[in-house]
Amino acid sequence: MKVPPPGFYYHGVYPGQKNLEEHQITPAALDAYEGAVARKVAWVYLSNDWFATREFPLATALWIRSRNAVPFIRLMLRSSSETYVAEPLYSLKAILRGDFDADLRAWGQAAKNFGTPVLVEWGTEVNGQWFSWNGRWNGGPTLGPQRFREAYRHIVQAVESGGADNLTWVWHVNAYDDPETGWNRLENYYPGNDVVDWIGV
Repeated sequence: MKVPPPGFYYHGVYPGQKNLEEHQITPAALDAYEGAVARKVAWVYLSNDWFATREFPLATALWIRSRNAVPFIRLMLRSSSETYVAEPLYSLKAILRGDFDADLRAWGQAAKNFGTPVLVEWGTEVNGQWFSWNGRWNGGPTLGPQRFREAYRHIVQAVESGGADNLTWVWHVNAYDDPETGWNRLENYYPGNDVVDWIGV
């Protein structure tokens, strides 16, 4: 388990801009934020949207590192940024079949070659049905949470199969469950201590 030293808070930011996708963050946006708060950040948050590219976002990670910050990458296996819809391509079934293992291994190799720490999350806010990896879209109450747990573990194992040991995995859930039913409780999606380093709510 990778854990922060006791007694510290880390200051991070998603330097989003109006009308831009979450993968389109810019150095100028970070400069504006740091100037406004008069602080440097420890990490910079971005989405790696697979509808744009399946590749590790090297160019963005490099400029983040050049600002003495750590890239915090949301690994977003999705066909679009549309919400409340089933995923037609990157479904949990397809992930578990291994349809994207080559892409995930290549992503992990690129992350390893990057060589410095990277925070990674997949399955963002899984207990919210706005995202397509929620159980509603993947087998419902009986199978949905189980498929998510298995897919999460599959992704971590595929990404790390080439020896990427510079990754910290973040399991990030929403503060409330939607739908608010017993089967969709956030703890039902927890994939296990061996594949989660940090928990974000």
